[in-house]
Amino acid sequence: MTLAYVFWHWPGDAYGYEERMQAFHTALARPGSVTFRLQRAPWNSHEPQGPYEDWYPVRDWAGIGELNDRAVTGAREEPHDIVAALSRRGAGAIYRHIAGDLPLDQVTFAAWTDQRPDVDATIWQRQLVLGPAPEYAVLAASPVEAGAGAVLTRPRLVASA
Repeated sequence: MTLAYVFWHWPGDAYGYEERMQAFHTALARPGSVTFRLQRAPWNSHEPQGPYEDWYPVRDWAGIGELNDRAVTGAREEPHDIVAALSRRGAGAIYRHIAGDLPLDQVTFAAWTDQRPDVDATIWQRQLVLGPAPEYAVLAASPVEAGAGAVLTRPRLVASA
């Protein structure tokens, strides 16, 4: 089983934000972790700008706890605290990988839907929600048809481990 902690966050001041996100990912040194810049949130958000979206894949539920502890201790504490202080809002969810094998750093298209789509893409299903996240995340290297009502986003990779 592979899980991912997905965290959406909006910067209070975008100046230097992406560089600080990269510094955090570098310090975290978590294989496969990425941050995308989205044009809009994958749900009906009234925010005037799109969020950043972090993906932190882990092996299992114990890995979620390890990620949580590791992200805010040792050499990672300062880079985490700097970027966290610049964030003005956040929401998160835990997703389980259920289909496909596209590495996160190759994603350029995402569809978010509450019904499982029948597509040839990487699919993640929500397991635990800490905000308004949709049920399924369909990640692909190019657009796919994810069904009626899907919220489409075009993530731009800005940081990775």
